[in-house]
Amino acid sequence: MKARHNQVQPGKNTYLPENTAEITSTTILRKLASGFHSLFLQSQQQGTRYLELSVSYRQVMDLVFEDVEAEEKTKQTVVDDSALLLLRETSMIWHLFEIFSLLPADDLVAPHLFEWQHNHISIVDDKMLEELKALQEMKSPESTDSYWDLLNKFALTGLNRYICDLLSWHSGWKGLKVPKPGQNTHTSRFLHRGRVENELERLLYDLVILLSTTPSYAGNVETYQIDLKSWKSSLSRLINLTDDDRLRTLIGILSGDANIISDEIQNWSFIEQICAISLHCEPLLEVGEFGAFAEDFERRKGLELDDTTSKTLSQILQGDFREAIHGVIATSREKWWFAAHLTDLLENAGVIEPVELHDGEDRERAICNYVEQLVEDRAFLPLAASYLQFCPNNGREILHEIIATTSLNTEKELRGALKLCAQYGVEERVKSTLYDKLATKYLQQDMYCAALRLFIESGDVIQCRKTSTALVHSLVVPLEKSDPELMRVTLNSLVIPLDISQGCIFLESLADSSDLFTRNWKLLRCYYHLSLNYKEGNWGAIQRVVTEILTKNLVPRELAFSLLCDCAAIIRLRIEEREVVFDTATTHLLMKCLNDVTSSPHEEHRKPLALLAPKYDHEQALQHLKWSFSKNLSKAILSSGTGPTAGFSFMN
Repeated sequence: MKARHNQVQPGKNTYLPENTAEITSTTILRKLASGFHSLFLQSQQQGTRYLELSVSYRQVMDLVFEDVEAEEKTKQTVVDDSALLLLRETSMIWHLFEIFSLLPADDLVAPHLFEWQHNHISIVDDKMLEELKALQEMKSPESTDSYWDLLNKFALTGLNRYICDLLSWHSGWKGLKVPKPGQNTHTSRFLHRGRVENELERLLYDLVILLSTTPSYAGNVETYQIDLKSWKSSLSRLINLTDDDRLRTLIGILSGDANIISDEIQNWSFIEQICAISLHCEPLLEVGEFGAFAEDFERRKGLELDDTTSKTLSQILQGDFREAIHGVIATSREKWWFAAHLTDLLENAGVIEPVELHDGEDRERAICNYVEQLVEDRAFLPLAASYLQFCPNNGREILHEIIATTSLNTEKELRGALKLCAQYGVEERVKSTLYDKLATKYLQQDMYCAALRLFIESGDVIQCRKTSTALVHSLVVPLEKSDPELMRVTLNSLVIPLDISQGCIFLESLADSSDLFTRNWKLLRCYYHLSLNYKEGNWGAIQRVVTEILTKNLVPRELAFSLLCDCAAIIRLRIEEREVVFDTATTHLLMKCLNDVTSSPHEEHRKPLALLAPKYDHEQALQHLKWSFSKNLSKAILSSGTGPTAGFSFMN
């Protein structure tokens, strides 16, 4: 005999999630949300069998409980035990709603309430198991109070198997085999009276036989009523066969004596009393009649249901389902998932009518509050949007707000949010907000091209111009790693970062179609091609790109020195191969650009040189650049076979 450790202990106000830790495990929430969503969608369809749907909801809760419990045992996850208990308790409450709201009105309550009690409330706890073990080892256990207390407890809760075991341990029992519940004893050796040695043993044995043949309800009320009446009549005859008051009390409980039962359960909790009375005194009460019975029972007993738990249970039994749901929320504000799905189920099933509250329609309010809990994890955003489409009053507005305020870290997340916008017809302003949010984050990380792509998609002209300028400035890289003589300049500007090169490819695709293609963008396009041609050794193309940059005045002053250093480095590398990279016209343009940068009367125009080569002698650096360009110019003149031209010269 094992205790049901995952059930609720009787006699305690633990039937509702009250003052306990909330389910905070992401694993539990994710599994509940995923399982509930498909059932919620079924609830919106015509012709749904809502009783079966309710059972499916409970099955999801139970499966999640078992799954997480199994993972916890294998140390695959860590879950607070109180979170698991809270989930089990919520399943129990849902089951009670199901019995009194979705079962046919002419169905009998007692069998369903008996099943509910034994599925959700632990009757045989560890202490009882220890007592049973001790009694089994005694020669005369009936001499102890605990023996009869346990018998009465098991009788009131319908645990016939335990009653049969205890009766077989009675000292008056002389070793006959205890029949199993439901066993056909009419043709077995158990009815052979010759084996019974005395009247006490015969009484005990007859009682065990009756307990093993307790009538069961199979859907036919008339047949069940006849069988039950005959069974109780047999029990009543046994009372007259004994003078033992304790044995008479036990038989009185089993036969449904209201006075005896009332005395035995007076200290029990409200729900336990209801279950005992239903099982033994009112086994033929129908669902439609039970509300009035529960109300009358509460009034006659003078019960004061001060705690929220008992009040909520009483409301369920009496059919006040909406107030009962509010009672569950009152004890645990985080359980909007319970209120959302149950309210939706009962309204769609026609059990309760839609109600407008001060803060909106009750069902829609519960769903919206549940959605707010879901989107705390952005992975649930698609589920949240699916729920809100069934909230005609405020769902669209809330969805807009949720999408607009959701955090974005990657373009994949942005695309997912934009897909939801398209699917549910979200306003364009919300889409622009999403673009701006991620683009701003990229700018904070100096990911200028990624930000630029998003601003282009959103059509934000102002941000496009600002970002393109920032992207140009990002190409200015200090040349601190160059050797002191600038003989082998590290081509920092030509080794464009992956983000920038990808962005330039993107800009290239817009070159002929975008009216936002400003000077900065043209420069980025040219610089991308400069970097690409350098890597490929396409020197002729490099000359064309540099010429375009200089003739179209694309290069800003702060980037000019970086461009000149790159060109000088290319010249020095190709001189070793006896090749001319730039013709005379392009070399003149380079020399003029260098002169403009270094001879400006304004101090701020000379700052780039100090920025790009802070550790080196500026004059020496300039001399190296001038030497490179002069050397290239002479090579170009000789190569072309023409005499000196009237081009630019460094000589004053």
